[in-house]
Amino acid sequence: MRINEILLSNKNSTEGNRPDPQLDLPPSRFIDDPTNLANAFTRRGRPEEPILRQFGELQPHWIRAESPENLGDLRIYVREWLAGLDLPQSEAPALIDRMLAASQGNFLYLRMLREAVTAGTLSLFAPEGLPRGLIGLYERWFRRQFPDRQIYEAYVPVLAVLAAAEHPVPESWLARMFAWSKREEARMLEGLGSLFERRADGVAPFHKSLRDWLIDPRSAGADFVVDAADGTRRLATTF
Repeated sequence: MRINEILLSNKNSTEGNRPDPQLDLPPSRFIDDPTNLANAFTRRGRPEEPILRQFGELQPHWIRAESPENLGDLRIYVREWLAGLDLPQSEAPALIDRMLAASQGNFLYLRMLREAVTAGTLSLFAPEGLPRGLIGLYERWFRRQFPDRQIYEAYVPVLAVLAAAEHPVPESWLARMFAWSKREEARMLEGLGSLFERRADGVAPFHKSLRDWLIDPRSAGADFVVDAADGTRRLATTF
């Protein structure tokens, strides 16, 4: 992938008009192949105007996060998850209620919470309680991953680049950009943790909502917010 492709796609995404061939499909294609429907939503993370216009004639049935239907599905997922844990039966109902309330109706939250609990980075019985929503989950995870502010500051330029790039950034690009030695490259990339995926084509936030959180000063706060514009400038000047 060329550097101008990464920068251009990020610029268009920021302006809200990035061309997406998935959105050019006729409505019948979404009916004939449901994977097209899933791709259109998961690639953006939330319904946006181009998608809503495309579905105008389909008369979609919206499932709200707080709807009984959605909460019922989440309850089934949590119940099946907890059934595999060695928990007293008497504690399960109250714990399920707390988990559903913390999730705010978001399945991604529950999936990430499950991964964190399995990895031992979060506990369902932490004294401070469960993190509230994805914003709370991301903040809790970052505070555990980067307990030292000085260490986090060393990662800020890297996170800014990853937030600026719409596509995964090759590891070799990052090593060249920051003049890492082989040992530094291994240490820095491992230190990013599980919320950043090391794919065959490069490194990227595991989900768009993480990028959105990172660049929003109200969500990430002064402790963790990064400036995507800094990352864009670094990409543009390095290559």
